[in-house]
Amino acid sequence: MDPQPGSSHQDYMRVCLDLARKGRAAGYLGIGALIVRKESIISEAHELLPHAWDVTGHAELLAVRRACERLNSHRLSCCTLLTTAEPCWMCAFAIRETGIEMVVIGAPTDDIGGLRSKYPILSDADVAGWGPPPRVITGVMAEDCAALRTIDPAKS
Repeated sequence: MDPQPGSSHQDYMRVCLDLARKGRAAGYLGIGALIVRKESIISEAHELLPHAWDVTGHAELLAVRRACERLNSHRLSCCTLLTTAEPCWMCAFAIRETGIEMVVIGAPTDDIGGLRSKYPILSDADVAGWGPPPRVITGVMAEDCAALRTIDPAKS
C-alpha cells in the first residue's frame, strides 16, 4: 500500500526498508528500492544478490526495469527513485539513461557508489546525450538503511 498523498521521503523510505527486510529474510542483501510517480509507487524491488548467475539483481535496477515495463517507456523523467543504498555505477547508469528526476538515498556505498566514488555518474553533468543530473537527496534514515545492508546470518 502506498503512503498517503503528501507523504515524505521518510514515509517512502520506510517502504524501502520493508522491502530490504523482506530480501534479507530470504537470504539476499538487505537493500530495497522503489519508484514513485505522482505520489504513487509504480515499482518496487529488493536485492536479489548474491545470486550465482545474474549480476543485475540490484534492487534499483529491478525497480527501474519494472517501472519501464509498467509505463511502457524507457523514460522515467517524472519519477523519483528511493533506495536504501547509494546506487552503484551500473544502477546509476540506468537512472541517468532513463532520466529519473530525483534520487533519494538512505546509506552511502563505499568505492563503487554512483555519487560519492571517483566516478560520480549520478552527478556528472558532462555526459553527452544525457540531460541534467537528477536531484539527489542523501542520508534519509541512513542508520536504519545501513543496518540492513547485510545478508541475514540465519539464512546463510
